[in-house]
Amino acid sequence: MCGIVASLICERRAGRANTIRRMTDTIAHRGPDDEGYLSPGRSDGFRRLSIIDLAGGHQPMFDAERSVCVVFNGEIYNYRELRVELENCGHRFQTNCDTEVIVHGYKSGGPMSSSSQRYVWARHLGFPNSG
Repeated sequence: MCGIVASLICERRAGRANTIRRMTDTIAHRGPDDEGYLSPGRSDGFRRLSIIDLAGGHQPMFDAERSVCVVFNGEIYNYRELRVELENCGHRFQTNCDTEVIVHGYKSGGPMSSSSQRYVWARHLGFPNSG
C-alpha cells in the first residue's frame, strides 16, 4: 500500500520541502521501497510499495514533455490491455508499470475513461509547469 501526501497551501514558503519530507517519512511504512517528490519546494510527496515493475515504477511519473505527472496508489487490473490501446494510438512507454497508462491515458483523453478501467486506486495528477 503506497501513500500520497500533499499540502493545500498555495503560496510557496521556506520550509515547505521539509514539511513534505516529514509527512512522507511519517507514512514510510506504507511505501518502504521508494519515495518521490514533484519538485523541490512543491507540495506533493509519495511513498511506494513496489508490486509491478519494481525497477521502473518510480513516481512521480511524468510524460515525455514533463507537462503532466501522476502519483498513484493502487493497481489497474487491465493496464496491459489499456497500454496496447494507447500504443495503437501512437503512445510510447518507458516502463512496464501500470502507472504509466494513467499519464498517457490522461493525455489521450481516450482509453482511460472510467468505463474501460478495472482498478482500485487513489491518484494525484500534477501539472508541474503551471506555476
